[in-house]
Amino acid sequence: MNENYPPTPTHLAAAAMLYASGEMEPTEAGAFEARLALDQEAREALAEAVFLLTPMANGRMPRLEASYRQRVRRRWKAQRASRQYGRLRPLFWALTGAAAASVLWFVFLPQGGITPVAAPPVTANKATSEAAPPMEAVFADMSNLDNLARHHQQHVQHKQRQDDFMNHHRANQMRPVPPGGGGAAL
Repeated sequence: MNENYPPTPTHLAAAAMLYASGEMEPTEAGAFEARLALDQEAREALAEAVFLLTPMANGRMPRLEASYRQRVRRRWKAQRASRQYGRLRPLFWALTGAAAASVLWFVFLPQGGITPVAAPPVTANKATSEAAPPMEAVFADMSNLDNLARHHQQHVQHKQRQDDFMNHHRANQMRPVPPGGGGAAL
């Protein structure tokens, strides 16, 4: 694209606008008419000025046909109506889904309501015939620092064994196959 677009008005274009609008001094108008007789660029500038000034000289701007404007107006109203209801579509589906979930919930929910499940009774340890410790003691024993350190150590050992296995497996995959097929004959 041209770097100087839109074109900057030149002295010739300004003179043509003044001449076409009738606002040029008579001496300047005579000189411009002499230039029109000799210069094609001056004639083109005047033609462009007349083209640009004609709607303003008539006192009205060109208008579109009424039928075209009616078609555009009808299409715009239809699009506006569809957009208006289109915004409500997600809300409609959300409410429909919530209603369906509520209906299914009440259809499949037992009529007696939800009954809580009782905890199994705490029984004695059959192997040692000791009473089971209360739950508070179990949780207290789980949360001391010795158990935490022991579980951390077990986790580290597990990860180390897993890494060793993966390294051994990768090394065996990279090993070249010996000549003769590498497999034992059955």
